Amino acid sequence: MRITIEKIRNEEILPILTISLYLMPAFFKTFDIIRRIHSVLMVVVSLLVILMWVSESLNSRKEIRIMGILIVAFYFVVFLSTYINNGDCLRFLLQAIIGIGFCAYISLLFNRFEEERIIVCMIYVLEILVLINLLTIIFFPDGLYTIYDYGDRWKNPGFLLGHRNNALETCIPLIGLQMYLDIIRNRLCSINTWFVIVISLITSILTWSVNEIMCMIFISSTVLVLLIKKRQIVLLDIGILYCGALLTTFILFFVGLNDFFSHIVVDIFHKNSTLAGRFNFWNKSAIYIKNRLFLGYGIEDQAIKYAKIGHPNSSHNYFFDYLYLGGIVLFVLVAVMILVLRGYIKNTNQYIFNRASAFFGTYFILWIATPLHRETIFMMFSMMMLTMCVNWSWYDEVGVT
Repeated sequence: MRITIEKIRNEEILPILTISLYLMPAFFKTFDIIRRIHSVLMVVVSLLVILMWVSESLNSRKEIRIMGILIVAFYFVVFLSTYINNGDCLRFLLQAIIGIGFCAYISLLFNRFEEERIIVCMIYVLEILVLINLLTIIFFPDGLYTIYDYGDRWKNPGFLLGHRNNALETCIPLIGLQMYLDIIRNRLCSINTWFVIVISLITSILTWSVNEIMCMIFISSTVLVLLIKKRQIVLLDIGILYCGALLTTFILFFVGLNDFFSHIVVDIFHKNSTLAGRFNFWNKSAIYIKNRLFLGYGIEDQAIKYAKIGHPNSSHNYFFDYLYLGGIVLFVLVAVMILVLRGYIKNTNQYIFNRASAFFGTYFILWIATPLHRETIFMMFSMMMLTMCVNWSWYDEVGVT
């Protein structure tokens, strides 16, 4: 574990503590008093960070400002839709402030520290979280607490990072940041990159989440292929992978391959198939999406959403969730974010572009059959912001020889 034992400088202690506060594990939020104090604290911190970010934004590169505007626009569209539909505006506003605050904090760090050190600080926090979460899975297989579905239809064990699928939201950025660090340090693939891939893969196997396993298989196999091939892979493109995830959702929804995929899940992975439930959520969501295609429904009361689509929070597919929350406006906005991200990375050499594509391509696989968690989606946005903040032109010679 090279990163978790790497010497941390004194000036990096505050950023590490701040990042840790933003990424407080779900387990601690099960305690009501901690959750309330943490929420108030992070809103205050985020408001201060956002004010500093706005004051310094004019000195940032144009592409960083554009990504910042798009992230703010994402939260604004969902808030607007929530307001129009008389939803819980205050609760989402607090989530939005914290989410924007973390993305702003990442941007501010790049004005104060070396790129390498920022990424090291991020990896330090994420790797410790993933390791401790893995230990809780090993030593407490029944969970640190129990997560009940709306209406108590089923229950699942909760670990340090929450429900078994929640760990992936920490594992993916951890692996991606470690890949970025390899680029900055001019390494093809460090020992720690394989280490974080292995502990993430073990986590997904022990919790036996099919979606997690598919994500881990994708990113580990692409890292291996890139290591062996050491040259351009045309299909490993952020844009192509995004369109591939969208096309997969389209095919699953319109062609209806429920029986085929259920066979894979049940007979190969030996896991009870929940695909039928997911297809049911998609079908019901589509009916309501058509009724408010432009701006969607925003954040609704759990009872209302449960009555409409059969689930209190999500359609279990990011594309459907974008359309449901903010309609075609939000859907297009996210596509523009991917387009801007691709445009910036495409200006680098193929070595860097392929690895960044593998990183975000793993996110797109996650989008196909996983709920969009509003409280933690800022982690994905922060990785977009961080990617835009790195001056990749400094590393254009990396991997060329």
